[in-house]
Amino acid sequence: MKSWFDSKQGIAVLLLITACLFGSIMLITPLIDGKQGHEVLALQSMWDKQAAIAMTQAWGIKGIAYFTLFTLIDYLYAISYTLLFYCFITYMYQQKRINPDTYMLRLPLMMGALDGIENTLELGFVYHPHTFPDWLFITHTAVAMGKWMLLPLILILLIQKFMLRNA
Repeated sequence: MKSWFDSKQGIAVLLLITACLFGSIMLITPLIDGKQGHEVLALQSMWDKQAAIAMTQAWGIKGIAYFTLFTLIDYLYAISYTLLFYCFITYMYQQKRINPDTYMLRLPLMMGALDGIENTLELGFVYHPHTFPDWLFITHTAVAMGKWMLLPLILILLIQKFMLRNA
């Protein structure tokens, strides 16, 4: 049975929401570090807790406040892109009239969940950097890396499953 979420209109609305949230994130990130905003991405890939402490402390109170706003928007962004990928995959399966592969539907959910976990760990670290456990900081980076590795995997599988099948 077809629902609003796996229709072209539903996907278009989710795409618009996701794009607006992404745009908001791009506007906020330079305000965090007072530069180009690259330090937010750097935090996700840092394994050295002391370097991360030095970087986030340089942001100051204002930068931490903007980081909190960024994170709250990023939670919404994670939900929106998760729904977008999930609905797009469902729509593509319906167009091809084939039963969905369970793993294909789970990958966007895993990516969104990892993003939410990453955001929660980052907030905990930014507000309590000296008492944040080292092992949890390393876990945070591993979770972020897992999230980023799922994106190309999802895209490659989508291309392989739906676009190369017609060739």
